[in-house]
Amino acid sequence: MKDDLRYTATDCFDTFAFPESFRTSDALEQIGRSYYDSRSELMEQLSLGVTSAYNRFHDPHEQSEGILELRRLHGLMDGAVLRAYGWDDLAESARCEFLLDYEEEEDDQPLGASPGSSRATSQPGLAPSGSGRGRSKKKPWRLRWPDEFRDEVLARLLELNEQRHKQELLTGGAKSSSKKGKPQKHEDTQEITKMKAAKMKAKPLDGQQGLGFSNDE
Repeated sequence: MKDDLRYTATDCFDTFAFPESFRTSDALEQIGRSYYDSRSELMEQLSLGVTSAYNRFHDPHEQSEGILELRRLHGLMDGAVLRAYGWDDLAESARCEFLLDYEEEEDDQPLGASPGSSRATSQPGLAPSGSGRGRSKKKPWRLRWPDEFRDEVLARLLELNEQRHKQELLTGGAKSSSKKGKPQKHEDTQEITKMKAAKMKAKPLDGQQGLGFSNDE
């Protein structure tokens, strides 16, 4: 068996602190359905897969009507979820921005040149030495919450998760206490076996002497 990491969606959300009303909230149901339908319609119209659709969603230069509508619904969905947690203050200030997920150093090396080298190799498909043409890299833009806002949301989720964990421990302790004093099933079975053995010692079978069990168990 392989020992690489595996992502299992059901396990990842086992301990996630969802809003208490997320299964019955009409507001969450409505905005979630609107977002899903809008995304499906956009993907069908433009013949896009999910990855291609979100590449355009996160592209700051993309200003098509369908993408703009998807971004608007995404913002409304963020607000609805934050309000479901009771965090109205965050819902009012939640704003997504186009931010770089990480910074990349500009690659000014000619194609085929090793780091620290001023000459390119002569491998096929690479630019000739001295061309000065660098690699064209796509910037990792993401339409997302600023780091400070995101950290605040994560901190509140962690706090909520800790609160619910403590509640579960208290509830579990109460259930365990109510079961104290009740004999376990295997203990009952042992007592019954001893009683049967005692009866067999005291009462021989018809026409036979006692079986003469040893007192040593």
